[in-house]
Amino acid sequence: MINSIPRPASLLLQCYFPEVRYLKAFSMSKDIGTGYFRVSDPLYCQIEGLEHLTATELQLCLNQMLYCFFDANGALASFNDYRSYNSKHLAQWQAIKTFIIEQDFRFHRKIPITKSFSARMQLCRFRKSEKMCLALVKFDFADGACTGKLKVALVR
Repeated sequence: MINSIPRPASLLLQCYFPEVRYLKAFSMSKDIGTGYFRVSDPLYCQIEGLEHLTATELQLCLNQMLYCFFDANGALASFNDYRSYNSKHLAQWQAIKTFIIEQDFRFHRKIPITKSFSARMQLCRFRKSEKMCLALVKFDFADGACTGKLKVALVR
């Protein structure tokens, strides 16, 4: 496992409170990104014994992995102002410029949060225009326990 998240991608996660920075490591090989996650007890509910990933944590994991994925595969490099942002404003810039416009996922089995798990993400389509980039991304969490796809707009 890769032991850290490369900079500046690690700066993109600073918009999250430390207890919900679930992405602990990230690596990129060719067009496939791999994220390594550790989810703590759900912070949004008081149900004892909830030991599996829910759609709420999945969304946070997807968002965090997308930030690192687009940084690592160079999609963000097409934005002239991206590298000019300092660490304090980089997360805010990313949150303002990135939109999940469609999402489809299915849980095939439970993903325990009592241990770490990994996910893979692959860019299937990428199209640039003068005002934005559109991407179709497929993902697979915990060896097929949850699979799906995202359509993402990166606004220039």
